[in-house]
Amino acid sequence: MDQNIRTAQTQFWDLALEQQLAKNTVVSLQYTGARGLHLYDIANINALGSGNVLLGDPVKDPVSGKTGLTRLNNQYSNINNRGSHGDSYYHAMNIQFQSTNLHNTGLSLVANYTLAHQLDDLSTTFSETNNAFGLGYTQPFNPAFDHGNGDLDIRHRLVIAPIYRTPFYAKGHSWLAQALGAWQLTGIYTVRTGAPFTYFDSTNNNSGYQYARYQPGSAISQHTFKSIPSGLKSDSNTYVIGNLPAAVTFGNDALGGISDWGPFPATMVARNSFRGPGAWTFDASVSKIFPIHEQVNLEFRAEGFDLLNHHNLFIQDGLNDVANVGYGVPVPVTASKGGIGNNNGANDERRFGQFALKLNF
Repeated sequence: MDQNIRTAQTQFWDLALEQQLAKNTVVSLQYTGARGLHLYDIANINALGSGNVLLGDPVKDPVSGKTGLTRLNNQYSNINNRGSHGDSYYHAMNIQFQSTNLHNTGLSLVANYTLAHQLDDLSTTFSETNNAFGLGYTQPFNPAFDHGNGDLDIRHRLVIAPIYRTPFYAKGHSWLAQALGAWQLTGIYTVRTGAPFTYFDSTNNNSGYQYARYQPGSAISQHTFKSIPSGLKSDSNTYVIGNLPAAVTFGNDALGGISDWGPFPATMVARNSFRGPGAWTFDASVSKIFPIHEQVNLEFRAEGFDLLNHHNLFIQDGLNDVANVGYGVPVPVTASKGGIGNNNGANDERRFGQFALKLNF
């Protein structure tokens, strides 16, 4: 543990401009910013190859001719240093439209469009996600080398949430009022662009901590992959939705292939420089309250999730290693229906409903 570890903090600032368009109808333009400082991190500062690269230890012994990797301190194996060197930034513009009981029709609506960008050096302290492929930073003494899109960087998001309350028979105790009045229908439609991901190259990795990133053999023409499959269907749920240029072998075999520490080529891709398919969902509900007594009522509710039974595609992060493919062939971008981290996860995202009858007193 860093003896001088600092307390993590986040600074927020925001600004909003609102304009009333009509009675109970407002549109607003909002900006939100956030800055994460001293975020907790972990770095293996004593991995294999660190002595060769940082201390200049010879990889090949001049006497025996044997090749060997050294550490900064050969008395110990891996040393996971826990510190507070993480950095993050978030900027977002939000346009919101909100109306309540529009023209007395019983319709209310909230709609939000958000344009955002999130950047950081490390999105998770202990690299729990498959997208991390390693532990901590690529260069433990240079966190800024991993500065790029954060794992939660969703550039565009639109949410539309209507609420409709039947305006007729709002009051009264007749059987028509009991049957037709006070029904409420709600819905939430969410659509967003894809999440970022990184392609790694573990071919010459020695310690399992710092993985080099993918080095393409030619220019990359497509960094974003669409929701509609454009490649071969490998099974009932998984698709090849795009190909990247063939990889170039990373690491200098004459130096034992110290891909854990570099030096890394300028053509190595940036962290989270690729973006997977977008996603959308639609949920809805219908409900009604039946009055029984002054302080007693019966509430009926029916809810439908993923009402249109739409299966989104998600990048299979566990496969984003060019060592799984080999060199000299295109690197596939693989996505599966219905779930993250599950190659056969079609059932993770499906239409289902639930009903409730509740007595309130």
